[in-house]
Amino acid sequence: MTARTDTTIDARLVIPLVAGALLNPINSTMIAVALVPIGRTFDAGPAQTAWLITGLYLATAVGQPVAGVLVDRWGPRRVLLAGALAVALAGVAGTLALSLGWLVGVRVLLGLGTCAGFPAAMAVLRRHADRTGGDVPAGVLSLLAIAAQTTMVIGPTLGGTLIGFFGWPAIFAVNIPLAVGSMLCAWLWVPRDERPAGPRQRLDLRGVFGNAAILRTYLRQGLAFLAIYAIMFGFVQWLQADRGMSETAAGLLMLPMSLVAAIAAGLSGRADGIRARLVLSVAALLVGSALLLWVGTGTWLGVLVFSSAAFGLAQGLTSVTNQTALYRQASAETMGTASGFFRTAQYVGAMAASALIAICFGDHPTSAGLHTLAVTLAGIAVVLLAVTLVDRRLAAGPLTAANREREPAGS
Repeated sequence: MTARTDTTIDARLVIPLVAGALLNPINSTMIAVALVPIGRTFDAGPAQTAWLITGLYLATAVGQPVAGVLVDRWGPRRVLLAGALAVALAGVAGTLALSLGWLVGVRVLLGLGTCAGFPAAMAVLRRHADRTGGDVPAGVLSLLAIAAQTTMVIGPTLGGTLIGFFGWPAIFAVNIPLAVGSMLCAWLWVPRDERPAGPRQRLDLRGVFGNAAILRTYLRQGLAFLAIYAIMFGFVQWLQADRGMSETAAGLLMLPMSLVAAIAAGLSGRADGIRARLVLSVAALLVGSALLLWVGTGTWLGVLVFSSAAFGLAQGLTSVTNQTALYRQASAETMGTASGFFRTAQYVGAMAASALIAICFGDHPTSAGLHTLAVTLAGIAVVLLAVTLVDRRLAAGPLTAANREREPAGS
């Protein structure tokens, strides 16, 4: 009688993975409600403060693949600890607030430091599953996505609250306790990295870039988050600058997006039905974009709430579903690297969103600019729908450790 391997993932392992993965989304979104007050402090307009967004995303887009390679070569625990240390240092530097350029540099450091969380978490989970012979850990993947997506949308609310009580430097200072807590959890509960017995193998990136299924997943992620980030940052700026809401009120109006995103992510952990969930996410993008065409400074608040919720549905569905697809498509040896490029695709979309907002709003966010943004996002949703429908691999059955290995690498 063969002994059964215990495939259960200890909660003490999940905690540091979630903690490390949260550092990036919370820093990505808290800045949304701080752009206007930071601009007032340094007499800077939207075109200048946009570098606070672009700086982090550019650093993240470049740093995520590097972090993934380091995870595959040196181990997730070391990379998690180094990344959290960088975030803590950035938190200290951000409280000094010497100039706008200084803050842009702080955001770059935050982008580099927060790169570690996602590829490290994916690598740890994949290695655990391969070691125990378990199936795809859909529950943990959903938990990671729920935590990240919830944090992403709660970020503006948290940022607005911190600014209301302590001023905008607090959105940088909050990284100090968050990073220290993440370091402590990783030190205590993430397994020590094992050094390979022989010489280190050269990393074969063809396993990532020669895989057409992975590349299509990257494209879907990039397009979807172009739309999501455009709303997250553009809508909030319009609420503050044209609608006249305070930072705290604008942040609170994003809560429906957070709640719906969390619920959608929680219901998206199944290993089958990938294409159907992606199509539903596109439909949500179209609904949200259509509603924005009717929005003005005097629009009933309920319309704004419903539009925010529609984009939250798209966010929660697309992130978990694409993440689950990636887990199937990448091998254990390249999971860190593949996950790094996955996040790079997301933040390339974020940088494109920043440029799109600047084009649509110009010097000042207006209702006309918001309508132009909505039309553009509807067009992006149509392209995303086409990309999803032509991908035959999305119609595959349930994901397990066994059938994942049987899938053609370049399909």
